[in-house]
Amino acid sequence: MRTYTINMEEGQVAEAVAFSDGQVVVRWLFGDTISRFSDLDQLRAALDERVTFDPVRPEPIGDRLREARTAAGLSQRKLSREIGVSFSTISRIEAGRNFVSNSVIEDWLDARS
Repeated sequence: MRTYTINMEEGQVAEAVAFSDGQVVVRWLFGDTISRFSDLDQLRAALDERVTFDPVRPEPIGDRLREARTAAGLSQRKLSREIGVSFSTISRIEAGRNFVSNSVIEDWLDARS
């Protein structure tokens, strides 16, 4: 899954998520509507040629997670059991190899901020 901002001359007009199966879901900032496209090419064809797609990199939360976990006195395994995600997910996030947004982890971190 990849996330993009869609920009035109006026600035950002939408956010798009491209899934591994090729489908694209777009949330338009005006009107707060959602459109679905079979792929990025179909989306480009529907828009003005001056449009740009800028990849959005999720904020790496690995260091933040490691600091909060160790401050709470938890091992990776204990944290994974506590919040209900796999040990390998915790390990990959802390190592910076997993950029998948996980609301359970983000909620746990926010509760400790």
